Amino acid sequence: MKTADAFWQFLPEGLDELFEMVKFEKTDQSYDIWLNEKKKLSDEDFRNPNIVARGYTDYVTVQNYPMRGRPVFLHMRKNKWWDKKTNEIFSYNL
Repeated sequence: MKTADAFWQFLPEGLDELFEMVKFEKTDQSYDIWLNEKKKLSDEDFRNPNIVARGYTDYVTVQNYPMRGRPVFLHMRKNKWWDKKTNEIFSYNL
């Protein structure tokens, strides 16, 4: 089993289907895990050629259950999408 696969076993179930792990940092005080939402459009938006990726939102930090006596912080950010036709920038609710 790869190290990243092992970490998913300790994180909330289903998170690996929505996010990819981009960084992991262990300090004396905590474990910090950075997660980016996977680029996946809804079925309706997938068929719309006007919807394009537009980067990410700012990171939101959530404290997860502690591991081995240290707090675990999940730094998560979602995709931003741009509708070229309406000039609207949006993100999906998770």
